[in-house]
Amino acid sequence: MVPKKRAPKKKSGEKSRSRAVVKTLKNSPEKASDRQHHIDMALEAAQVGIWEWFMKTDKVRWSNIVYKIFGVTKKEFNGDLASYRKLIHPDDREVIALAIQETLANRKIYYVQHRVIWPDGTIRWIEASGNGIWNKQGELVKLTGTAQDITKRKKVETHVLESEESYRTLFNSVEEAIYIQDHDGTFVDVNDGACKMYGYNRSEFIGRSLHSFPLKERMTSIRYRTK
Repeated sequence: MVPKKRAPKKKSGEKSRSRAVVKTLKNSPEKASDRQHHIDMALEAAQVGIWEWFMKTDKVRWSNIVYKIFGVTKKEFNGDLASYRKLIHPDDREVIALAIQETLANRKIYYVQHRVIWPDGTIRWIEASGNGIWNKQGELVKLTGTAQDITKRKKVETHVLESEESYRTLFNSVEEAIYIQDHDGTFVDVNDGACKMYGYNRSEFIGRSLHSFPLKERMTSIRYRTK
C-alpha cells in the first residue's frame, strides 16, 4: 500500500503573508468616488454628457459636458424644463415631445436627434438617448441618459446626400441610356434615358440582367452599344 503524500505545511511566516494578501485584496476595490471619477474621465474623453429629468419637480440635471453641448453655463441655465425647451430648435420641439410621449407610454428607450440653438445663434446637432426609471407603484420617477454633440457627423451626412443628389441630377440629365452593372451583369442603377429607351421604370431594372429582358430590348441595347 502506497502511503499518501501529505502537502507540505506552510510556515507561520507564509500563513501571515497569505492572510495579509487576502486582507489587501478585500480592501483593494477602489472607492465609489474613485470609480465615478474614472467614469467621468471616460465620458469627458468621449465628450458624452449625462442628463436626468425628475418627473416630480420637472427639473433637469446635467453633467458638465451637457452644458458645453448646449452652449450655456450653469449660471445661464436654471435647470427647469421651460428653460430647456427654449434651447431646442423650434422645429424640433415637437419631435422631442413625441419621443418622450412614446417612451412614457410604451416604456421604450428614449432616442432622438435634434438641434439646439446656442445663445450666440450657433445651431448644433445633438443625439440623446435614455431610459425611464419607475417605482414599485409603476410611476415614472425620472428619465436619465446620455447626450452627445453630433454636428460634425450631420455635416458629413448632409454632404453625402448633396453629393448623391448632384450625381443623380447629372446622371438623369443625359438623354442617352446609361446603366451600371455589377460583375455578373446585374443592373445596379439606370438613368431616365434607359427607362425611356426600354419602356421600363427603374425598379424593374434593378436586380435583373440584360438577358432577362425580351430579345427586342436586348437588340436595342446592342445597337446602342455599337453606335
